[in-house]
Amino acid sequence: GVPWCVLLPVKRLASAKSRLNLDLPGFTGQGRAELALALARDTCAAALAAPRAAHVLAITDDAVATASLSEAGAVVIADLPEAGINAALLHGFNEAQRRWPGIGVAAMSCDLAAATPEAIDQVLAETEGLDIGVAGFVADAQGTGTTMYLAPHSAPFAPSFGPHSRALHAAGGAIELGRGAGLASLRRDIDTAVDLWDAQRLGVGQYTRAVLDALAHP
Repeated sequence: GVPWCVLLPVKRLASAKSRLNLDLPGFTGQGRAELALALARDTCAAALAAPRAAHVLAITDDAVATASLSEAGAVVIADLPEAGINAALLHGFNEAQRRWPGIGVAAMSCDLAAATPEAIDQVLAETEGLDIGVAGFVADAQGTGTTMYLAPHSAPFAPSFGPHSRALHAAGGAIELGRGAGLASLRRDIDTAVDLWDAQRLGVGQYTRAVLDALAHP
């Protein structure tokens, strides 16, 4: 298949996951930051292991996340625009095209801790079947948001992450993908305790599991 670059936008860990409140003895502000990093590490690991994903490019201004994701094998750049997720993604897209001209680019939420390399690869393969110049997206489990936005080579890259992003992406001409069996893990982003419980049911990655174990037994 065509090689892809997966973009991973990572917020400063101190302000990440503000809606995630867990009833665990070790869950403090520091615990929340550690969990946010673990979610990103697991998402990054799954993307790096997907055969069609040649590169993972993380966009972040967090020093701890930069060190951790670099060590994991991602290329990490600073969020120079500092104007929210979509500006960060466009910055990442431009950098990906500079480094690897003509590569397909897939933006991915950094809290898909249950995502598997196989599921990511499957949706990248689906995207390659789209008409020339057409982007794709994966809706979140709730059906209003977006967890992935994919622009194959020659498609415009116009992400609209945020509230009502599923409708915005569809209105922009992107085609919804990832509805097949086995792709639930790609739709399960983690913002709340219930989301996390659902992700654990699907099976979260090793970093998230380790942090949750540590929070439960401080």
